[in-house]
Amino acid sequence: MGTNPEVSGIRRLQGIGSFDRICRLAARVVNVPHVLVSLVGEDRERSALAETAVRERRGLMIPLYSGTHQRIGALCALDTQPRVFSEDEAAILSDFAAVVEESIQEHEDAAMQEQLHREFERRMKSVTNSIPALIGYWNTDLYCEFANDAYRLIFGVTPDEMVGKHFREVIGEDLYRLNLPHARAALAGEAQRFQRRVTRMDGTLADTEGQYLPDIDEQGAVRGFFVLVTDVTELTAAKGELEVSNAQLLKQSTTDFLTGLANRLVFSDRCEAASRHYRESGKAYGLILLDLDDFKHINDEYGHDVGDEVLRAVGRILASELRDREDLAVRLGGEEFAVLCFGKFTPDTLHALAERIRTQIHRNTVSTSRGPVSFTSSFGIACSHEDDSGWKNIFARADVALYKAKTSGKDCIQFGSSNVLEVSGRFRSVRPAAG
Repeated sequence: MGTNPEVSGIRRLQGIGSFDRICRLAARVVNVPHVLVSLVGEDRERSALAETAVRERRGLMIPLYSGTHQRIGALCALDTQPRVFSEDEAAILSDFAAVVEESIQEHEDAAMQEQLHREFERRMKSVTNSIPALIGYWNTDLYCEFANDAYRLIFGVTPDEMVGKHFREVIGEDLYRLNLPHARAALAGEAQRFQRRVTRMDGTLADTEGQYLPDIDEQGAVRGFFVLVTDVTELTAAKGELEVSNAQLLKQSTTDFLTGLANRLVFSDRCEAASRHYRESGKAYGLILLDLDDFKHINDEYGHDVGDEVLRAVGRILASELRDREDLAVRLGGEEFAVLCFGKFTPDTLHALAERIRTQIHRNTVSTSRGPVSFTSSFGIACSHEDDSGWKNIFARADVALYKAKTSGKDCIQFGSSNVLEVSGRFRSVRPAAG
C-alpha cells in the first residue's frame, strides 16, 4: 500500500468503471472470460482472485506502473481452466496494459494539476488575506470571481459569500453609482485610480484609494479587472497635519513674529513684483516708510517689554488703516515699517493715508507701571515713476524723504521727489534684489 500522491490519485479511479471497456475488449481478443484491472488499495478479494488464478496457471498478470515507475496495480487475464498464454497473447495483454497505464497517468496528471491548483488557491488566499487592502477580481459582467478577507471589514461579506455576487450587491447602491464609471473604464482597458471615503462596518469612516486594473489576455481582449483598495486614512491624516505644519512654517517665514505684519522677505518680493507690473502694464504703486521717533529712549527708559508693546501697537494701527486687501503693511526690522499701496491713488491720497497713520500713532499710548507712554513716528512717501529702473528707486526716494522728516522735527511727513540718487543706510539694510 502507500500514501504517496500518485497512489492517492489512483484511488480516485476505483469503482468508476474507467477500464471496463478495455477489459472487455482484451478478454475477447485473448479469448478469456475475465480481464480485470487491480489497483493498489482495491479490495483484497479481487486481488486474491487474480493471484490465485496466476498460481494455478489459469491467468496472466501484467504489472502497471505510474509515470514515476512505481507499481500501482496489475492487468489480469483470468480463465476458468488451466492454460498457457502464447507470446502473442502476452504481448497483446501488455499493449492493453500500456493503454491502461497511459489512462492512469493522465488521471494522475489531472489529479496532480487539481492538487496544485488547490494549493495555489490556498496560498493566494493566505497571501491576499494578510495584505491590509481589499483585493478582488470582477468579470466582464461585474460578478465577483475572487475576493480577500479585507472586504469583511468594510462590507461585512466573507470571500466565499462574495464569489458570484454582482458588483452592486456587494458595495451598495451609493458606491455602485460612484464607482461604476471607473469599472466601465477598466473594462474598456483603462486603468483607474481614485479616492473615496467609505463607512466601515463598525461605523467609522475610512479614506481609501482604489485601483481598477484591466485583465487583458494575449489577444488584447479584456476579461475582467482586478481591484486593489488601500486604506489611506492614516496617510490622509498625516498629510493634513503636514499641510498645517507647512502652512505654519510658511507663515513663520513670511510674518514678523512680534507684530503679525509681513516681514522684509515678503516686502522685497512684493516690491519686485510691483516694479515688474509697472514696467509691463503701467500699474502704479506707492510706498510709505515710517520710523518710530526716539525708540531707543523708550527701550532704555522703560525696558524692552514696553518697547515690544509699542511695536505691536504700531502693527495694529497699520493693519487697521490699510485701504484694501491689495495693500501691504510690513515691519522691516527694529522700529522701521512700510506700507505698499496699490490700485487707485494719487500723491494726495497717499499723503492722506500717511497722515491718518501718523495721527493714530500720535494719539496712541502704552500703559506701564510708571504711567502711559506716548510715541510718534516720522514718514517718507513716494510714488512709482516712469524713470524708475526698478523698485530701489522708489524706495530711495521714500527713504530720503523719511530722513528729511527726521531732521525737520520728527512726527511729520515728507514726500520724496523723483530722480533721487541718494541711498541711506536704511535702504542698504533691506538688500533689495537688482531690478
